[in-house]
Amino acid sequence: KIEIFTSEVKLGWTGGLNLLIKSALKEKVNWICLTDQDTVFAIDAFENIFKNALSPQNLYACLKVSIEDKKTILQNIEEEVGEFFIIKTPPINGVFIHREFWEKHGLIEKDYFMYGEDDELGFRVKKNGGNLFAVKAAVAFHPNKIKKQMRIHGVTFYEPQLNKHRVYFYTRNSILNHKKYPKAKHYHIKLENVLKVSIKYILILRFDLLKLIWQGYIDGHRGRMKVPHF
Repeated sequence: KIEIFTSEVKLGWTGGLNLLIKSALKEKVNWICLTDQDTVFAIDAFENIFKNALSPQNLYACLKVSIEDKKTILQNIEEEVGEFFIIKTPPINGVFIHREFWEKHGLIEKDYFMYGEDDELGFRVKKNGGNLFAVKAAVAFHPNKIKKQMRIHGVTFYEPQLNKHRVYFYTRNSILNHKKYPKAKHYHIKLENVLKVSIKYILILRFDLLKLIWQGYIDGHRGRMKVPHF
């Protein structure tokens, strides 16, 4: 059975996922799978997830592997324990989560709109005593997005992010995560990072992105959660 949900307002990735999770919980569904459009599951991924999903209050993810070479692991591995890898943050694609998990830890941070919500969920789960596992035998393939290099005025550097939503929300939400979980070990946008990327945007004449990265940086420190007009 396939059911399509729509919304008259823009909920973003996070709000859309929460809409579906709430609906599934209302229907008394025990396990919920979250994925996206470019994740491809191995034929035995679902079977192997359920074989190893021992505690409903933990998050179980497929082992995310590069679809290009079928071997490069795309998750941040912290430790190997038996049939699992303990992962740093949960990918919100290729994960299987029990209803008791949502009841204990809460839903996805809806005000993030998109980007950084996986980090926030991971920090919250660990703070509450839960664990994040990638099941070795349950593989899901995903494109490996490699940074491209570019050369401007004789200078070679990695191409900066050009997606407007990612520029703003990734910047803002990484700062919000750092403010909420200052003891968590994770990358967050610092002033020096914004200055370096700003130079790249000036070199390629993308002043719209220059404005957005600074807006994200300021809004993150001010705790502003509204969605700007792009």
